Amino acid sequence: MKTLSLGPKNAVLDRFEQNDVLAELDDLLKHCKQNKIDSQIISDINIATMKYIKKVKKQKIPRHITMTQKYLKDNKLLAVPFDKGIGICIMKQETYEEKLSEILNLPQFEKYVPKRKDARNPVILEHLRIDKELKDLKKGGKIDLAMYNKLHTVGSQPGRLYGLAKVHKDVIPVRPVLSMPGTAYHKIADQCTEWLSVVEECQIQSDTKTICDSLSSVELKEDEEIVSFDVSSLYTNVPVKEAIEHCANLLYSGKYELPPVDKETFIYLQQISTCNVLMLTHDGYYRQIDGLAMGSPPAPLLANGWLSKFDPIIKEDATFYFRYMDDIVRNIRRVRIDQKLNEINSLHENLKFTIEKEIDGKLPFLDMLLMRNGVHLSSTWYNKPTDTGLIMNFHALAPKRYKRSVVAGFVHIIYRACSSWSLFHQSLEKAKKILERNQYPPTYYNSIIHDTITKIKNKETVDKTPETTKVSEGGAD
Repeated sequence: MKTLSLGPKNAVLDRFEQNDVLAELDDLLKHCKQNKIDSQIISDINIATMKYIKKVKKQKIPRHITMTQKYLKDNKLLAVPFDKGIGICIMKQETYEEKLSEILNLPQFEKYVPKRKDARNPVILEHLRIDKELKDLKKGGKIDLAMYNKLHTVGSQPGRLYGLAKVHKDVIPVRPVLSMPGTAYHKIADQCTEWLSVVEECQIQSDTKTICDSLSSVELKEDEEIVSFDVSSLYTNVPVKEAIEHCANLLYSGKYELPPVDKETFIYLQQISTCNVLMLTHDGYYRQIDGLAMGSPPAPLLANGWLSKFDPIIKEDATFYFRYMDDIVRNIRRVRIDQKLNEINSLHENLKFTIEKEIDGKLPFLDMLLMRNGVHLSSTWYNKPTDTGLIMNFHALAPKRYKRSVVAGFVHIIYRACSSWSLFHQSLEKAKKILERNQYPPTYYNSIIHDTITKIKNKETVDKTPETTKVSEGGAD
């Protein structure tokens, strides 16, 4: 329990390989000599490296961590990070694999079966296939040599599928995440993401602060309330080719600076990086033949861009409307709620919305709690019921600046979520209790909180406008 209470963000020492460090040092010194670097600098590098090796060799992994690792391994247990929030779910390896298998059995996935028993490794075959696609584009004049070199990968590894525990759901399903760095797709995916990032519809247009700042100007009607809609499994259900086509039309609409490739080539490259992606799972190799993989660089942009085309229908006549990816909040007449849910659930065969209504005039949305008092709205900081209160422990193996950021981060998150200073201070008291439960002493965090609030107040004074100023219900001292 001592180990797990430190949370998933607690760093654990890796096995130190002295020979690897010395090999890298040799390469660096060779580079220095080739570039005629001053001999004194080379000597300083040598000395510093030896001091580093001597210091690291003295460090040892705490006994409680090695015992925890051994216990998990011996009992075939896995420590699965939470999908949302910070925490660890202890799960039997067999159960974890069953939950992933349920996802892999969906029609969006297909098991890779080699054509013959002595077939080459599928990762090598996939690497060769993508390299050929790029060479054909270069040969056809669709991309130049510089772009080919930028997108081409020398050697690659498979994408790896893993799951995060959705503890806020019944029976704790897992959210599939694909780790793509080092794959043959990754450089192409990164480049397509860079090109697509300029499209306004593909960007996230709202956040907690924007919503909070808008509340002072919102006045609901007597027969209205606020509701939130959520898209079930958005990434998995996005029709990839349809989304790529729609986002390409937005990018090449004439509103934005064009990439150095034509529209047809952009679509082709985007399909290479997101369609039929090969991944390694606990059950061998699979391909994702439709849907977007969480972890794929262009996935958020493609999902957001595709969903944006339904915004006008979902919003309709709402005067209070915000969408953060697949989470939507809006005002609506009470008698229209069920009708609207049925309407948006018929927008597309891949879209399924769920709804959450007010309870006692309160509705959680993102990390804020929206509160209705008559026709007016306010907001405060919100923690999900599944929130463990775990943050980076004060005694965790991490630089002090990370721990300062934890404290300052609390202040900024709460400031963005609260519509008045009185609500800000109430939420800050909750945050202080969380800090203390994670062994942050008041003598450490109080000065950081004070400095952060001062910076926020100074910035607020500079940027002060009637629309964005918080209701003055208390000081910030």
